[in-house]
Amino acid sequence: MGSPLFSIVIPVLGNWPLTRDCLMSLRDHTPAGAFEVIVADNGSSDETARELVPLGEGLFPGRFVRLRFERNRNFGPACNAGASAATAPLVLFLNNDTLATPGWSGPLLAAMRGDGSPGATGPLLLYPDDTVQHLGVTVTPLGVDHLYKGIPAAHPLVGRPRRLRCLTGAALLVPRPLFMDIGGFHEGYRNGCEDLELTARIRERGLELACVTTSRVYHLESKTPGRMDKEKDNFRLLFERCGDLLPVDIHIHAANDGFEVRVNAWDDLDMIMTPWASEQLFASIPPDNPEILAALLGRNPFWVQGAERLCALYEKAAAAGMAFAAAWKALEIHPTVTGCKKALGLAGKSGAAENIAACERLLGSMLSRRADRPARLERILQRARLHNDGVLERLYADSFHGPAAVPPPL
Repeated sequence: MGSPLFSIVIPVLGNWPLTRDCLMSLRDHTPAGAFEVIVADNGSSDETARELVPLGEGLFPGRFVRLRFERNRNFGPACNAGASAATAPLVLFLNNDTLATPGWSGPLLAAMRGDGSPGATGPLLLYPDDTVQHLGVTVTPLGVDHLYKGIPAAHPLVGRPRRLRCLTGAALLVPRPLFMDIGGFHEGYRNGCEDLELTARIRERGLELACVTTSRVYHLESKTPGRMDKEKDNFRLLFERCGDLLPVDIHIHAANDGFEVRVNAWDDLDMIMTPWASEQLFASIPPDNPEILAALLGRNPFWVQGAERLCALYEKAAAAGMAFAAAWKALEIHPTVTGCKKALGLAGKSGAAENIAACERLLGSMLSRRADRPARLERILQRARLHNDGVLERLYADSFHGPAAVPPPL
């Protein structure tokens, strides 16, 4: 038996059905003998304790290792232990809430070969409904987000090459020597941001990151207990340790892909379809036809203008429930106080108590942030100046005086 091409390291904590299905998908859709599997068990107390080894050894004879910890060591330390036990030159860190698809591994491995290869790659991660969960990470003024999350997998944006600041650790392929030389995942995080620092450190060495969109993996996302418990602390540590490596780039992606950005109710940035592109879409369909408009909106998830017009059409037809759904869609694209008040009024007309409560909670959260808005905007402006980002600085300087938008270049 030859040496494996790559080692798959899977940290787990309970959720045995997810781990079982993940392992079976790897067996079904990955060339036999090309890989080894190392499961780092963070003290699972469910069926994992007794079922993991028999299944793993049956699926991957001679190529399966279980590392068992008596307590939860969290994502970073578990992955680091797995990488230390790996024997292949490449390590793929993989969440157990993922499912491989046919042919997923070939494009990833091919991207890591030859001159000019990236320092790390990841597959396109999809939700079960075939919309994008992860196409790369974009840095926003208030944090990070998955780039183009929610767009259809068939959208033309998916296949476009792009420069990325970070990749998710949910499915991340890294040369093992590089990973070890960097020091692995920093162990001060608690199940979040380890991957962002690691990939930023890879980029710090002059290496690129790539999302290989011809490699596709389904991701159920954030199923590990306590996954988001330390989110604020993790982001604080991330920007303390390597904030200089994470300049805002959401407006750069927007400009490169023909969108504009607007400041939302949280003082973060949203991608929005440009007025010109919106008018082109409106011109392509019959006027006053909500069914066709709704279908087109489903294929263009940043089309806030379409959602607003759809809301108006349903209002005209006295369909308050449908109008509320369209108004809520507009809020998902670009949350604003005005939009939230509109949705609240429609929720009241439809009489849906849960919708009224959701709007009231959202509006209360938006209004509560107004008190510290000047300090927050000043921090964003300071960050823009630190990175010599005149576009971002102008955008937020303008936002002191009202809504702002940065159009893409002509």
